[in-house]
Amino acid sequence: MMKKTTIILMFLAVAIAAMAQWPAPSRAVSSTQRVVGYTTSDAIDKQNVGTGYAGTHAVGALVPADMLKPYVGCKVVGLRFALGASATTSRVFVRPLDSEGILADADSVTQSVWHPHSGWNEVMLNGVKGYTIRQGEGLFFGFDVTETAEQAQTKTGILATADGSQSYGFLVLGNFGSGEGLYAINGKGLLCVQLIVDISSLPSKSMKFTHMTNGYQYKQPGDLIDFFVQYQNTGRDTIRNYTINYTLDGGQPVNLDTADVVAGGALSSIERVFNLPADIASGPHVLRVYITQADGVPMGDDTFIADTFSVYREKYARQQTYLEQYADAASPYTAGCFDAMATAVQGLKGNVAYVNIYREGNPLACDKAGSLCQDYAYTYPSFTMDRSYYPGEAHVAYDLNYYVLTAPALVAGMMQELLQDEHSNPAFAQLQIAPQYDAATRNLTLTVSGTTTSEAPAIFGDLGLTLMLTEDSVASPQAVYNAATGSTSTVRQYMHNHVLRDVLTAVRGDKLQLQGNAFTATYSTTLPAGVNPARMTAVAMVSRYVDPSGSSTVGLKHMDILNANSISLKDAVTGLAVTRVTPAGPVLYYTLDGRQVTPSEATHGIYIVKQANGQYKKIMR
Repeated sequence: MMKKTTIILMFLAVAIAAMAQWPAPSRAVSSTQRVVGYTTSDAIDKQNVGTGYAGTHAVGALVPADMLKPYVGCKVVGLRFALGASATTSRVFVRPLDSEGILADADSVTQSVWHPHSGWNEVMLNGVKGYTIRQGEGLFFGFDVTETAEQAQTKTGILATADGSQSYGFLVLGNFGSGEGLYAINGKGLLCVQLIVDISSLPSKSMKFTHMTNGYQYKQPGDLIDFFVQYQNTGRDTIRNYTINYTLDGGQPVNLDTADVVAGGALSSIERVFNLPADIASGPHVLRVYITQADGVPMGDDTFIADTFSVYREKYARQQTYLEQYADAASPYTAGCFDAMATAVQGLKGNVAYVNIYREGNPLACDKAGSLCQDYAYTYPSFTMDRSYYPGEAHVAYDLNYYVLTAPALVAGMMQELLQDEHSNPAFAQLQIAPQYDAATRNLTLTVSGTTTSEAPAIFGDLGLTLMLTEDSVASPQAVYNAATGSTSTVRQYMHNHVLRDVLTAVRGDKLQLQGNAFTATYSTTLPAGVNPARMTAVAMVSRYVDPSGSSTVGLKHMDILNANSISLKDAVTGLAVTRVTPAGPVLYYTLDGRQVTPSEATHGIYIVKQANGQYKKIMR
């Protein structure tokens, strides 16, 4: 199964492979030029590769704005591409993506290529046809290729690829079933296509950080911090010596001299481990890493990267892990994920609060939650667990769409393992929901009460409460996949579960009014005639408070759910006694003679631990 630790290693490997500068190509590129892309050498590992689509189509690679950041202001002066066989004609192109990631309607640069041959072809753009790389802009670039119906059927062609995997490394532009757009060609390597960029305007010596992680964002005094930083030589010349320092909360710098050789455009990295002080304060902290010099040239004050984490001493057991899926009724992948999620959630026996939020324009879309799809859904379907960001991931959300139609049992197992892993994380609040329902008026009243740890305000600032209503067994159309025929169809009366029906608070939560560490909030709503209250569930969660004006600067990566809980409304609606869950208590430590101690005081020896569920166990430290 793929744990989160595996996911981060996969991400870092892809990031390094995608941006690493290999030995310069043997032809065409001068000392003031650099090839940029996912392949940067002359290597060709596979030939006679096809897209599987008949006709003439634009193929290429997409480099996002972050990857092009070192080259802002530089000019694309040509392209390189490799073929496995010659062609009569082709065309090279460069098409920008704006800061929102939307592909332009037309190419900004295009140039015909006559009789491209097998092997590498270098095409220098004529006259003023070069393209200046702009801030915040990505580029889709490549060339045209024609495939016959026979080639499409056998999935062969004249393209060439290099070994590797990157979702943007081999794309084809067209309409192949889901509208006009870019379609990834998976499992065939990286398309051999490169930009040729004039770097004469770059400084001789320059370095920039590209990535940092210090592991899980919540840590306890004395924990190990294992931080990893990645950086790039963004100057023209090779760097043979540079100095890295790091500081914790602006304290005494720790010097890390290095002597590895970093070629122009290449990446390097460093990893270090140290213990947090035992007396470090509970609350947020900042780890800052910076480069002071490269080959004796001082680096600017902006040559640094920083990451934050929070220290805690108190915690609760997590009542429920909050699973939020961003669904699309038009996607058969969504139906596959519904099945996988249902299996995983059932296996976790009540430890998951599950909500499906549907894409704007879907019949089951909830307008109040549209901003959550905008914030998290980089694709449909995708999902978050406690809206928690795991270091190294490209997004807060995840998706398993590549596997869900072909290996659904694998996906269900992966989901269960991911949810179990998330459920083991500490919680910093606890909450209960008490429902009351008046059948005559269809008025529903929900009272949410709970407590936070005494440290929570110091760690998170103001806290917010979010309250949602979901409904099961809702009949509505859904695209599904038939594994036997390999086709998709629409089921008109598909039964949807965990459908978000309403948000009774602000979508990011109402500000909690704490009395000490306790809170109580009551909400009422009249249920519309179209919903069945006996099939509904109330879901509540505590998180950082975000001002509805959008003025928060916390960022999505630090807006995770601190605890969640849910309750079925069936008993309240039918008039039966509502089952109340015993509030989870804090984890308490005692010496063998019965004296209570704090976690930081429980250093070496044998201790009795009262767990959040009221059970006791003996531990040795």
